[in-house]
Amino acid sequence: MSEGLAACCNMLPGVRSVYMWKGEMYDEEEVLCIMKTRRALFDSLKARILELHAYEVPEVIAIDIRTGTRTISSG
Repeated sequence: MSEGLAACCNMLPGVRSVYMWKGEMYDEEEVLCIMKTRRALFDSLKARILELHAYEVPEVIAIDIRTGTRTISSG
């Protein structure tokens, strides 16, 4: 947040993830983070997440929101 790459991060604990990784099945609790940013900042935000995240390959996806309420900042 302090780097200005996301306006907000919602952290949803208690997400159950079941997945295959390197030939093994995993069933783990994770925290889902929904980060809100502008399209122009997404690549920088994704790069920073990949740099800092403990997972070898964290999932970083973009969901295009067509409409909603927003506050426009000068940043």
